[in-house]
Amino acid sequence: EMASTLAHELNQPLSAIANLLTGSRRLIDRGREADQAKVREAIDRAANQALRAGEVIHRMRDFVRRGAS
Repeated sequence: EMASTLAHELNQPLSAIANLLTGSRRLIDRGREADQAKVREAIDRAANQALRAGEVIHRMRDFVRRGAS
């Protein structure tokens, strides 16, 4: 049950990162200067999702270190 919850909690931000970066790549490939603000915003959002995934891992390490059940 815990492994399933952990997988779900990590899958959400990782999927968001992949989607945001894929969309950013498409905007970059279009080469329109007007898309630069969208790309910057998507990269910022991807960075935030990466931090979110890191926090999930950090909380899980703390949980295991305490020996909580």
